[in-house]
Amino acid sequence: MSSNGRKRTSFSLSNSLITLFISISVIVSLTLILYLGIFTTNYNLSNSAVTIKSKSLENVDIIEHLRKHHDVSNDGIDDTVTAIIDCNTTSGNIVIDVRSGWSPLGSNQFLELIKSNHFNDLPFYRVCPRYVTQFGVKYKYNIPNNIKVIKDDPSLWGKRDMDFGYVFFAGNGPNSRHGQMVFALCERKGCVTSGLGSAPWEVPLGTIRKESFQTLNSIAKSGFPYPKLELIGQHAKAAGPIINKIINEKDYLKTNYPSMEYFRNCQIRQSDLHLNRPLSEDHPDTDVISDIQINNNKSSSYVSPLLSHRKRDSYRVKMKLVTTKGEDDVIVEIYPEWAPIGAQRFKDLAASKFFDGSKFFRSIKNFVVQFGINGNPSVYQNYSSVEIPDDPTKQSNSRGTLTFASSGPNSRSCQLFFNLVDNKYLDHDFAPIGRVVHGMDVIDSIYLGYGEGGKGDGSDEKGPDQGRITREGNAYLEKYFPKLSFILTTEII
Repeated sequence: MSSNGRKRTSFSLSNSLITLFISISVIVSLTLILYLGIFTTNYNLSNSAVTIKSKSLENVDIIEHLRKHHDVSNDGIDDTVTAIIDCNTTSGNIVIDVRSGWSPLGSNQFLELIKSNHFNDLPFYRVCPRYVTQFGVKYKYNIPNNIKVIKDDPSLWGKRDMDFGYVFFAGNGPNSRHGQMVFALCERKGCVTSGLGSAPWEVPLGTIRKESFQTLNSIAKSGFPYPKLELIGQHAKAAGPIINKIINEKDYLKTNYPSMEYFRNCQIRQSDLHLNRPLSEDHPDTDVISDIQINNNKSSSYVSPLLSHRKRDSYRVKMKLVTTKGEDDVIVEIYPEWAPIGAQRFKDLAASKFFDGSKFFRSIKNFVVQFGINGNPSVYQNYSSVEIPDDPTKQSNSRGTLTFASSGPNSRSCQLFFNLVDNKYLDHDFAPIGRVVHGMDVIDSIYLGYGEGGKGDGSDEKGPDQGRITREGNAYLEKYFPKLSFILTTEII
């Protein structure tokens, strides 16, 4: 956060340092590849030989893939909850619904591991934010002899694709599942794009309930700054723990990774159930066929909900934008249930035409585009002086969501940003109020050439100074930053 009261969402890094670091990482990675004779996205986890497969799906028809995944009403897959698991972790409690119809062998193995106290004091030793967290090894521990390596269950790829909080086994090849397991930290679109769930051993066996999502997010945060807890070899900057040292050195994790999170224990609350708990209880969009808007050049494009499927009490705002593509409309749906105070504030601002003429003054590639400083300084002063309390975060800052910016606790006023990518790490401080349901391609066409703020006069090829915008308004922006995209009009529809 900026100390001068600017509304910010994150810090920026030096491009030159990033370029240098990436170059060194590439050289080191290529050297390892040549030396080891490996050219694959899989990584052998030392003696445990367990991997999570990740691959590019640029050649896969993701539109059709996701569309098929969403139609779950009559596809013959048994989503019944057959057991409920309570896990206590250092970040909080986690409730898991086991769905044995998805993975009969995997779910039985999971229950046997719980009965053997496998999860007692078990570390989340691998944490890859917005991807996975992995667990299954600890100091001086061997899986009981009665728990054997199991065969793969039939794949659910394209039927029940991975989503945030899905539970599954890791493996090192077909029919290799044993004691290492994974929680998915990516939302469905991100999971599919990365290929998570496409390997034969990556079959989900259960789902974490939404009341436990905050705990899962806390575990994910132990992986920042990324990839502190990512395994060596999985990423160019990886510096995570070494499996052999976890097993053989008692204080290795506590000494070298003091912020690591752990299971305390897991217990079976109920088993032999036949509970009908729809997937939509924890993932509201799962059983809705989506109207997919996608840019053919981007495999990770945004998936919007059907325009005809509104949540109760929601409202929509049509924003006519002027971008690099010319004039075009964006429709945003606002959900009071996500953030009631923020939703009402945005409605008041839109109704008063506060945003009309406002520029996207902070536009950062692969991050956010920010707006909300009225072009008339006196108008902005009147509105920005009214700050509202924070709403608790109930939804993630995924691609296409709209969120208030702030300069600290309870400081939201009239600046907001659209998330251009999944920015889950913003969830602790920033509560989304809605999302784009039409025109994400228009948001993608907002001019990004100026980037983050600099000197403020364009001489350093960086963005405008927020302080000068508030004092001088659009006259300042049009003089020094004439290419900025802006909001022409807003209308509640």
